[in-house]
Amino acid sequence: MRLKYRFQDREKQHRARGQSWVNTHRSDLYRIRPPKFTSAALAGSFLYSFWVKGPGVGLLGFSKGGEVSLAMAAFLKNIMAVVSLNGPVAATCIPLCYKDKTIPTLTLYEHKAKATNSKILDYSDVLDDPFQAPGNQSLIPLEKAEAQFLFIVGQDDRVVKSEYYATEVCKLLQAQGKENFQILSYPGTGHCIDPPFFPLYPIGSHPVFHKRAVLGGELRVYSKAQVHAWSQIQAFFKKYLIVK
Repeated sequence: MRLKYRFQDREKQHRARGQSWVNTHRSDLYRIRPPKFTSAALAGSFLYSFWVKGPGVGLLGFSKGGEVSLAMAAFLKNIMAVVSLNGPVAATCIPLCYKDKTIPTLTLYEHKAKATNSKILDYSDVLDDPFQAPGNQSLIPLEKAEAQFLFIVGQDDRVVKSEYYATEVCKLLQAQGKENFQILSYPGTGHCIDPPFFPLYPIGSHPVFHKRAVLGGELRVYSKAQVHAWSQIQAFFKKYLIVK
């Protein structure tokens, strides 16, 4: 509880200074005001929140938080390792802006949502394909990043086509001579990949449309994926962040 109040106090301090607050863990917690990223808003709020010792910074982001973490790695220095949990690799909902660079968002088509037998909506096909769009203008320029990337994706993700996104963006990185990426793909795992022993959320509120939506996932395989993914995240950060 004390930690929660500390974060709330930090948020009040950032607002008083005219800074934005970014929480990169849960997509429903991030707040960006105004919708423009600056080094102060990104690096400052992150460092204030988590008391980073350095020399490098590691980021762990889920869903929209994964997208923000990837953008930070592309534009900011000293970010050495990024774990993206079912995160987009392109700008979604809010344009990504840094200095004089603006990445436009992918177009959303809510009418493409499909109703299941239980009248819950499947939004997996509502976004434009960033790899088919002319010039790939919405893609985050990960080729500029110095960080190591770990993409953790659920094959049953019904919110973001995370496995497809991770596979395609790694192909682009490889084509440019980059080898700073890994993909962990889990069958039967949906959009939410939480630490071990957290409950499965196969259905929930869509983070954009705020309607009941299919998130995906099957209990038994999801539980195994939680345990394995968490150990891999810890090993990844230890490898690239801890100075021996």
